Amino acid sequence: MKRQTIIQLTLLAGLIVGSFIPSNAQKKGNNEWLVVELGGGLQNIQFAPKDGEHTVGVGATFAAKYLRHLNNQWSVSGGFGFANYSSKAEFNMLETTQEFDNENNRPYELRTEYINFVEKQKMFQIEIPVGATFRIENILSNNDLYLGMGLRFGIPVSSRYKLKSGQYKVSGYYPSLDVQFEDMEEHDFYTVEAEKQKGKTNIAGFNMSIYGEALLHKSLSKTMSAYAGPYFSYCPLNIAKPADAPIVDTGRQYNSSLNSNQVDKAHLVTIGLKAAVLLDFRKTFHISSSAKF
Repeated sequence: MKRQTIIQLTLLAGLIVGSFIPSNAQKKGNNEWLVVELGGGLQNIQFAPKDGEHTVGVGATFAAKYLRHLNNQWSVSGGFGFANYSSKAEFNMLETTQEFDNENNRPYELRTEYINFVEKQKMFQIEIPVGATFRIENILSNNDLYLGMGLRFGIPVSSRYKLKSGQYKVSGYYPSLDVQFEDMEEHDFYTVEAEKQKGKTNIAGFNMSIYGEALLHKSLSKTMSAYAGPYFSYCPLNIAKPADAPIVDTGRQYNSSLNSNQVDKAHLVTIGLKAAVLLDFRKTFHISSSAKF
């Protein structure tokens, strides 16, 4: 299913780029470029835990794009790439639920205490960016400024959590006895060191971000140039799949924070720096200048 979606989005990117290309654009020299980008910075899975603290994460991005100049100012591009995102959440809290002990015929309060509990989230995804760029010529030392905006479609490949430190303690408080029972494995009262836990996180299978960039462009030769500068993006879609369950459920079932009642929404937010090399597309792939596609 994911493979079919990737093919469909790649074809969509090509159709969107192609629809903006006028028929006379190919008659000008060096209109088509292969762009190879590498960037990194704050590649954050942004969410707000109800009873914890969130710390922004870092990551990297890579993309290969086809860029075509429509005229001296405007160009369009579409491509294919990869990116990783991360974040961290810390909890010091106590969760309680009301339960009933059938064996002893007594109600009790199930308590789960999180002590210096740190969970790290990581996500890796395929990305398909489609955008347009406006060029301002001779902005600094005869270099050009490229202002770009567009959409970036994302398909998550892997999403995982890992507990970095701290512990969580599950105990039972019996109000009729005014006693709290701890570390009784036979009654599922136990303590777990957090660094021993890791697993998969269930998130949305598709996302879309709006991105922008401001890139300083320098020509290196007739067939090569480069640019570098800051970028940002924001995904308005909710990638989390929250559940009406605590982080640690009954029966020792562990739910990551993104799949618990601690988080309602999560978004992808990036701010970073990128650099790219632009190569003459036709010469790179040995395509005749008279060939049309």
